[in-house]
Amino acid sequence: MNWDAIGAVAELCGALGVVASLVYLGRQIRHNSRVVEASTTQAVSDAAQARLLTIASSPSLAAALAKPRDNEAIELTPAETLQSTFFRHAMFRGLENTFLQHRAGLLSDRIWHGYANVIRAQFESSADLETWWRASSRNYDEEFQSVVDQIRGNPAA
Repeated sequence: MNWDAIGAVAELCGALGVVASLVYLGRQIRHNSRVVEASTTQAVSDAAQARLLTIASSPSLAAALAKPRDNEAIELTPAETLQSTFFRHAMFRGLENTFLQHRAGLLSDRIWHGYANVIRAQFESSADLETWWRASSRNYDEEFQSVVDQIRGNPAA
C-alpha cells in the first residue's frame, strides 16, 4: 500500500468522524430544544395555576372578580377595585409572558392557542374587562396589545 492510499483512507475516516459528530450534535440540539420547550411550558402552566389558586383561596378576590361578571352596574369597593386591578395585571403579565415565549419559539402554537382562548373567554365573561384593558393595555408589549385586540375582536383599538 502506498502513502497516497493510506492518506486517502485516513482522510475518509476523518470525514466520516466529522459527519458522525455533526449528526450527534444535531440530535443533541433537537433534544435540548425539546427540553427547553417543555420547561417553558411547565413554567407557564405553573404560573397560570398559581393565579387560579389565588382566586380559589381568596374569597374576597373571587367576590371582587365575580361582581362585574354578574352585572355591569354593580360598583366595587375601593379594596375590591384594587384587588381586581392587581390581579388582572398579574394575569395579563403572565399571558404577555406566555405570548413572548411563544413568539421566541419556546412554546408551541398549540399551547399558545390554549392561552389565546383564555384571553377570549375573559373578555366574553367579564363586563368590565374591556374598560380595564383600554386603560391598561399601553403597559404591555405592543405586539401583545395587537394580539389581544385581535382576540377580543377589536383590531382597531
